Amino acid sequence: MKKTKPIVVRETETVKNSFMKTCKARGDNPSELLRGFIRDYLNDSETPISTFTDESRSEVMTTRVKPQELEKIKEILKAENKTRSSFLLGLIRARLNKFPHFNTDELNQLRDANRQLLAIGRNLNQIVAAINAGRIKDSKLSERYCNDIIARIDSQRKAIDKLIKFNLERDV
Repeated sequence: MKKTKPIVVRETETVKNSFMKTCKARGDNPSELLRGFIRDYLNDSETPISTFTDESRSEVMTTRVKPQELEKIKEILKAENKTRSSFLLGLIRARLNKFPHFNTDELNQLRDANRQLLAIGRNLNQIVAAINAGRIKDSKLSERYCNDIIARIDSQRKAIDKLIKFNLERDV
């Protein structure tokens, strides 16, 4: 049997206690659960977890992984310039908080959606100003513009919802 090597993760005492309490209540072994998170991530995800910052003192948690799992983790982390800690923290926090933790690509997608929504807002403002100034008198034209804007907003909302859903399902 090959010797496993620990991965050390620093986390706040509150998160650590919550994680341990949840594991105990569910009858889960914390190390086995963390190993499962890692294996699920390695099997299901091609993207990194965002790094986190925390102003409070963190507690150390350790777990063991098989050498081949550790090598695969190292490859991912090296390719994406991430740390072991950020990798595991993302998995733990996603599970505990049921809140998405976006990676760089996902954050870029959200920024793009925000830019699109800002552009839509500017267009809407221009249309309303033109209607109020009497430059647009045709009600069908106004309706067409409004329907176009509504469709664009709905498209962006669906894209953001899809990204968040994918993120939550990937991490949990």
